[in-house]
Amino acid sequence: MQKRWQLIYGNPARNWNEGLPLGNGSLGAMVSGAPDEERIDLNLDTLWSGDGRYKGGENTANLIPEIRKLVLGGNYEQAEELIKDNVLGDWGEGYMPLGSLLIKQKYGQRYENYERKLDLNQALYSCSYSIDGVIYEKEMFCSMTDNIFVLKMTASEPQIELKISLESKLEHTFEDAPRVDQIMFKGNAPIFLEPDHRHRKGSEPFDPGKGISCGTAIQVDIDGGILSKTGHVINIEGAKEVLLILSGSTNFGKEKDFDNLQNCLVQLENGEKRDYHELKEQHITEFSSYFGRVDLILGDRPQELELQNRLKKFQEDREDQDLIALMFHYGRYLMISSSKPGTQAINLQGIWNDQLFPPWNSDYTVNINTEMNYWPSNVCNLSEFQLPLFDLIERTSRQGEKAAQEIYGLNGWVAHHNIDIWGHSTPVGKYGADREACSWGFWPLGSGWLCCHLWEHYAFTQDKKFLEERAYPLMEGAVRFYLEYLTEFDNYLVTVPSTSPENLFKGDDGEVYSVTVASTMDVAIIRELFKNFLLAGEILNCASPLSKAVQDALEKLPPFKVGKHGQLQEWYFDYDEEDQHHRHVSHLYPLHPGSQINPDDQPDLAKACEVSLIRRGDEGTGWSLAWKANLWARLKNGDKALDLMGQQLRLVDTTEVSSLGGGTYLNLFCAHPPFQIDGNFGLTAAIAEMLIQSHTGKIELLPALPLEWSKGEVRGLLARGGYTISFSWDKGKIVKCKIEAMEPRDCQVIINGEEITAKFGQDKTFTYNGEFGNHPPLL
Repeated sequence: MQKRWQLIYGNPARNWNEGLPLGNGSLGAMVSGAPDEERIDLNLDTLWSGDGRYKGGENTANLIPEIRKLVLGGNYEQAEELIKDNVLGDWGEGYMPLGSLLIKQKYGQRYENYERKLDLNQALYSCSYSIDGVIYEKEMFCSMTDNIFVLKMTASEPQIELKISLESKLEHTFEDAPRVDQIMFKGNAPIFLEPDHRHRKGSEPFDPGKGISCGTAIQVDIDGGILSKTGHVINIEGAKEVLLILSGSTNFGKEKDFDNLQNCLVQLENGEKRDYHELKEQHITEFSSYFGRVDLILGDRPQELELQNRLKKFQEDREDQDLIALMFHYGRYLMISSSKPGTQAINLQGIWNDQLFPPWNSDYTVNINTEMNYWPSNVCNLSEFQLPLFDLIERTSRQGEKAAQEIYGLNGWVAHHNIDIWGHSTPVGKYGADREACSWGFWPLGSGWLCCHLWEHYAFTQDKKFLEERAYPLMEGAVRFYLEYLTEFDNYLVTVPSTSPENLFKGDDGEVYSVTVASTMDVAIIRELFKNFLLAGEILNCASPLSKAVQDALEKLPPFKVGKHGQLQEWYFDYDEEDQHHRHVSHLYPLHPGSQINPDDQPDLAKACEVSLIRRGDEGTGWSLAWKANLWARLKNGDKALDLMGQQLRLVDTTEVSSLGGGTYLNLFCAHPPFQIDGNFGLTAAIAEMLIQSHTGKIELLPALPLEWSKGEVRGLLARGGYTISFSWDKGKIVKCKIEAMEPRDCQVIINGEEITAKFGQDKTFTYNGEFGNHPPLL
């Protein structure tokens, strides 16, 4: 039986970052838990600003050769000015809040005996408290089987007195609902949104009929008491029980005149056909079928379960390793709640946002953040939850073909560092061009990195149909672009112009620049993509006309270099960073998430990666700490990886932007700060990386086990090649292991430091019980 994983609190949320998230991929809810005025902030995954128009500017293909010539001649400043003035373009769009459900309870401020919980196993929120001797209980969930939010409130005496209403920051109008127990409004998202850090007053034009339209509706049923409606507020007096169902809808991907409110009413009607118990059981059954695939136990559960106290105590002695396991499971919970197949990809805030101008537009930032969101999906046995990402990649590739032609005069498709729901693919930053604009705005490797996720999905699932029909064509388009983008220099094929995401270097003249020749990340992504593309062609027996050119290009890519500090160079030339402790560690891509450097096969390069990590330091944003933890895990230093997790688990409450912040909010959301969900997923991935690695063609168990994890067990992790793995360990040694294969295909496994050939019979199962038996260690 799976262990129960819960977030437990003794007080209501004081702010949004203390609320508890519910979601089903499409509908998100952030629950405050306040008895006097419950606030539940609502989101729909398809509610974005914009209208889908292509945002490219003038054709700049004729400028690229000039820019390239300037870079190769060392005239970085002139090259950057040309890029800023001509290549950088309009912003992408932003993720919008739907609105809020408000529930005011009479005498609610007099509560006592308060507790609220989020049950991760069941995706169920619960809350209880008493007022003047009457016990009140609430349960809430976003149904995984129906696109509705459900709330049930009960009282030990028929004394529930509530005022229920809706509000929204969007332009909206309330409509007359067909029933007295219903409230509904329709609204519109703005057709354009500047990022919060570039926002100018008046730049959020609402234009009905052009942007995405939305609607939401609630329906309330009571047991006992009186229900009435005043305007658009539902009043309840003297009830014993309240059942509230909420639905939401947008017209994204539908006709402009799609009736969102009618769709909402249909969803409410479908929900009304079942009682609360049936709705709840169907939801739990569906959610737990995903969450129950994996379990991890890392130590005894402490007697103190109130999360605020656990977080504070962890910083004192770090004995509560069960808290690390809780964070692992929280990442899985968030994945299931925000990326269900058929919904949209996880953005910077998952599906939870209460701001009209969210940080960085709450978009898809693909120079690390979006990819990190999906790092744990395969290894944590949630591969199908990547499908929304692949839908986004396909949309982006269509706009990316136009961008490749218009900006570069090249074939194939390209994406830069910002994407939105519409598939925005052009470089942003023209209207905020500053000294650093090229470092973040100009980076045409987004498409290459995203395509590596397509290959990883196949590597774990062995789904040839997916590889043939979806992955290979997208990879081929990206490969075509990079083949044409590479240029001859110093007897190598290099990317020019090139940047290392968001970082700056000191040139030979002592000045600071961002644009140069062949950043290490560029080379690593292209090498990975080209190799994956050739492997895919072999597996599918359908070699592309590009295959020969790809093979030739691979042989001419520059090697990774060790610089004057013993570090892995970040650029082709051995430049120093302007900020040695910069949050991005892009040049370490070949160590993780790539698979081109590992300590066993490339010890010198692995050592250079270690030097780079030491030079970068242990500070950083939440997602930066998570990436570093993954990197240390790949270097098989579990103690260092765990130290960084401890850094991330520092309790913080600030929402001010900081590049050296990190930490965790009380609801366990990762703090950049402000909140970004990528660090949650990155931490989950790092824990998995410490337990199992399979990127070298071998499956290694406990490759980076920290001393604190001397005993534990894990069930249901996936390895590349299609293997499901469960094992337990004691005193740092594996005592039991079970590997289930999709096909009876032998594989190499490293158990307790010894490599064996695991052989699979018709039952497709390999077991280990403390001795190798018929599977002797390799000589």
